[in-house]
Amino acid sequence: MLTVSADVVRVPGIGALAHLGARARRWALAVTPWTPRLGVARTLIAASTALTLALSPSDAIFRPASGIPVAPLCAGIARATLFCVLEPLSLATGRWVAVALAAVVASGWRPRITAVPHWWLSWSLIASGLVVDGGDHAAAVLTFLLIPITITDPRRWHWEDAPDAPADTRHIVRSLVARSSLVVTRVQVCGIYFHAAAGKLLVESWRDGTAAYYWLLDPQFGAPGYLRPLVRTIVQHPLGVAAITWGAIALEFALAAALISAPRWRRPLMLAGLAFHTAIAVVNGLPSFALAMSAALVLYLGGVSKARDRP
Repeated sequence: MLTVSADVVRVPGIGALAHLGARARRWALAVTPWTPRLGVARTLIAASTALTLALSPSDAIFRPASGIPVAPLCAGIARATLFCVLEPLSLATGRWVAVALAAVVASGWRPRITAVPHWWLSWSLIASGLVVDGGDHAAAVLTFLLIPITITDPRRWHWEDAPDAPADTRHIVRSLVARSSLVVTRVQVCGIYFHAAAGKLLVESWRDGTAAYYWLLDPQFGAPGYLRPLVRTIVQHPLGVAAITWGAIALEFALAAALISAPRWRRPLMLAGLAFHTAIAVVNGLPSFALAMSAALVLYLGGVSKARDRP
């Protein structure tokens, strides 16, 4: 019988693959991505969508426009939206069904089951609705990117800590998928802030430091009546309007750079970002946008992953 010694047979690259596999295993088992902070982000996103649908009349969200003779337009891929699937019912009924679905997601019940429906709901709003903002688009993207995390989530409620699990192959694969999805989500949020900051530099009023004057005093989107005298006093001063305008750009660039910053800077930047979006909600009347972007900041800088007690 012919025998071949294991010492003689060498497969090129097998050592490198084994080393890569060991590193992937350690990375997967170092932390758990299924934490209550992930639950906070999911609840904020669901609350953002529920707020838009619950407090906006149906004919304000779904309305005809140029090239869209009927609303919601159920053509092409939009036929798959929640509002088109429920088209036999009234639009108002479909809207409240969507609010109920968002409430179930926000409650934290069974993340694995609500993962895809949550994305379907967020996508349905931007695909069928005409009057939507950047927060609604961010919600649709984030809920899609969170699907790999949530469908591998072993918890009954997303407010719980993940139960201890043996470091077997199944758990390692689930952790790899979830952590990789969280990395992609963080890169996406970084891109949102970088695009927002860089895009402002293409507009003259942002470059010359006067944009805040026009936005904050706009009759439709500007500060509410009770804040307008204070806001007017600030933005009519050259230093005040420049500080707000250029400060917004600087903060957005800083938030984008947080992806590669030292960990000690992440919490202060997250708090600054939360304050920034809260101010936008109060002054410009965009609470749903603030909720969606606050969720993005939690996923980005909130330390969603938690170190495992036993690697």
